[in-house]
Amino acid sequence: MAQNRRDIDEEDEDGIDPEAPDPSDMDEDDGREDASPTDDCPYCGKQVYDPSEWCPHCGKYLSEEDRPMRLGWIAWVAIGLVTIFVLFLLGRGARVF
Repeated sequence: MAQNRRDIDEEDEDGIDPEAPDPSDMDEDDGREDASPTDDCPYCGKQVYDPSEWCPHCGKYLSEEDRPMRLGWIAWVAIGLVTIFVLFLLGRGARVF
């Protein structure tokens, strides 16, 4: 039952393990597996992880696609005019419905 040390390690004459992967098959990442891709924030210039939608340092969105849609000033003026018109009709006693 006891195995010989030679049976476990199985190295050839050059001291190379035949079961080890070929160096050309390995990724060239300098051995750092924890390295995450980062970009610079276009507003504050600090490092931000690549999949982020907004900068945790300054709070701004990194691109227009990530920014939530906001109502422009024209939409707010239109909402205000409609509200004033409805209140005007209600104040005159007109039937709206």
